[in-house]
Amino acid sequence: MYMYRPVVDNDLVPDYIYRLFKQGHFIKVPVLFRDDTNEGTPFVPQNSSSVGEAKMWL
Repeated sequence: MYMYRPVVDNDLVPDYIYRLFKQGHFIKVPVLFRDDTNEGTPFVPQNSSSVGEAKMWL
């Protein structure tokens, strides 16, 4: 479904992640999540008004 995901290798990852979570087989540690949505927006020329112009700029 997603391009990047763990691969079942029967060593480090013994089963599909969703099955392991459902069975409670995971380490319970605090985790922080974030993303970088629009991180590059300030660097794009403000006069770009189409995908074509953006591609040309890139």
